[in-house]
Amino acid sequence: MPSLSALRLTRQHLVLALLGLFLAAFAGWFLLQNVSVAQIKDGMNMVTTWCASVHPLVFVLGFAILPYFGIPSSLLYLAAAAAYGQKSGGSWWSPLIWSWLGLALNIAFGYVIGAQWLRGPITRWLGRRNLRLPEVPPGEIWRLVILTRVLPGPPLIVQNLLLAVAGIPFRPYFCYSLPPQMLFATGFVVAGDALFKGDSGLLIVGICVIVAMTLLAHIAKTMYNTRRARDAAQQPPTSDETPGPHSGA
Repeated sequence: MPSLSALRLTRQHLVLALLGLFLAAFAGWFLLQNVSVAQIKDGMNMVTTWCASVHPLVFVLGFAILPYFGIPSSLLYLAAAAAYGQKSGGSWWSPLIWSWLGLALNIAFGYVIGAQWLRGPITRWLGRRNLRLPEVPPGEIWRLVILTRVLPGPPLIVQNLLLAVAGIPFRPYFCYSLPPQMLFATGFVVAGDALFKGDSGLLIVGICVIVAMTLLAHIAKTMYNTRRARDAAQQPPTSDETPGPHSGA
């Protein structure tokens, strides 16, 4: 039954999430055993001082481009918190605004790369092998985009390129991609700002936002898989055989 398989899937994800939290806590404990708190604070102050010297517009352009050269977006969120957060003399919203602007440019840039530069060569390469890219039904576009954005796994730039190569129009691509990523950015920036200020309460809030988004993503995936299984079960079976006339004895 779909409901039972969905329940098992959710339990597996919860176990993996708890295991990940345990490993993260163990890694943090191990780090604190080998590095003093004073050294961590000195390193954070150095990062804060260096990041604060970068103009926000330079950061926005860097966020749009650097992830395509292997820089994780999560590190850029932390850099924004260090450079433009309250500890650096800015408002609480400053790192969020600059991160959101950089994120929007990054998503738009990814569409140009995927749709304009990659989709054509990939389509021709598949065509020479009698294959073609799968088409996304119009009614499934918003579900595909949101699930791709909220489910953990591929990094930001891979998500951008996959959705662009899939042939999704720019407007739904951008409008459905930006809000979920903005929520993840909020969690990282809030946690980073709290980390650099030493605010444990705000750090917990940021981590809770990230964990909540991850759990909601698993719930959304489970509901989507259950819906697809139900729709497939309701479709009449198809057969290539043509029934012939009944013959009497």
